Amino acid sequence: MSVPVPHDPRAPRVSPEELSRRVEETLGTEEPTLREELEQLNRAHDLLNDALQDR
Repeated sequence: MSVPVPHDPRAPRVSPEELSRRVEETLGTEEPTLREELEQLNRAHDLLNDALQDR
């Protein structure tokens, strides 16, 4: 009988492929105003920042 191995806390919560997909999805549309573009860029920045903090 094998002993269960707990989740490695050092492992990233999101794969590089998933992160790339999320960023591309976030940046995939052209926003009509500068304010909306800023919000879009902030969302993409938050995704990247969260992934880096995860490491």
